[in-house]
Amino acid sequence: MNVMIIANSPLQRFGLSKLITERFEDVLVESAEELYGSGKDEVGAAREIVILCLYPSSPLRENLEKLEAVSGRYPAARILVMENTAEKESFENLQAYLNSGISGFLTTASPLDMFDDCLRKLMAGQKYLSPHALEWLLDTAFLNKEVHKLTLTSRESYVARQLAEGLTVSQIAKETNRKVSTISTIKRNVFRKTNTDNIIKLRELVLNAGIRGA
Repeated sequence: MNVMIIANSPLQRFGLSKLITERFEDVLVESAEELYGSGKDEVGAAREIVILCLYPSSPLRENLEKLEAVSGRYPAARILVMENTAEKESFENLQAYLNSGISGFLTTASPLDMFDDCLRKLMAGQKYLSPHALEWLLDTAFLNKEVHKLTLTSRESYVARQLAEGLTVSQIAKETNRKVSTISTIKRNVFRKTNTDNIIKLRELVLNAGIRGA
């Protein structure tokens, strides 16, 4: 089994390489800072699994461009996106990654047993999403369908849940590495789309829809 790790952080490349080689047998692990960081690499070279480490604070378009480049470079590989999050799992970009054809998604806040399960499934040719990620997808789909049958983006759905749980705009901005003005704009869009004008009404709407925070 051949695994390629693409990560900007040398510490992350070393840590993931060591973790994989210690926990899995017969696995060859290679790593690079960027997609074309290895001069020995050949276009289309066999890579069965590629772990692409991304930062949710980076523009989504930039992350999707990196993902597209990896898919083009290793078309037969199963791609695991690992987002660098400080403390709490975040699934804000998950739907966009899934639309791009990834095989698995984890964050650096994911427990080690989830990492093991994910690698085993990918090695077996399967796909993997954690229970938390699956729950988030179901919640988002339900919210998008039921809240006045208006489509909220994944980011708007996330902000709606966080607001309903009592987080302030500043707290959400800090948690998501976004500007306060950006979250304020998203909040206004959520109020407009859900036909609410305050947090109390939004919380009631979210709770009635059966939505729980990710």
